[in-house]
Amino acid sequence: MDAAHTIRDAVARVSSLRAIALNNPGLAASIATVKRFQAERFTRTYADILTAGPYQGAARFFVDELYSDRDYTLRDAQFSRIAGALQTFFPKNVVATAVALAELHALTEEIDQEMGQAWEAHEAHEAHEEQSELARYVAAWQKVGRP
Repeated sequence: MDAAHTIRDAVARVSSLRAIALNNPGLAASIATVKRFQAERFTRTYADILTAGPYQGAARFFVDELYSDRDYTLRDAQFSRIAGALQTFFPKNVVATAVALAELHALTEEIDQEMGQAWEAHEAHEAHEEQSELARYVAAWQKVGRP
């Protein structure tokens, strides 16, 4: 599979997962909660890196572009649209980075969807117990069972 096709396939998987969530408001809310929790956890854990140093840009990328619940539909469509140009005009290492980012994006969305489903199921089964968000996140993560 060529790079452009791989990028477009990854973006299509993300779009498909987001469409599923859009048609299920409970799932969409659970996914948004999971993403918000992850962003807050990342921000607390890596506060020092996010404020200064050589990894600030990379850390900010994770918070702003991966662990956020923002709508990236337009950005993803643009990424898919330029995939052919990336493959044609940029050096192989740049193309490889773009492919890796697209695949990471799809993987992140897949796991977030699974986490949202587990969060929603846990919420339904544990409604009688008061649990911290951390405990619910850990339970969802364990149920998903993906490293």
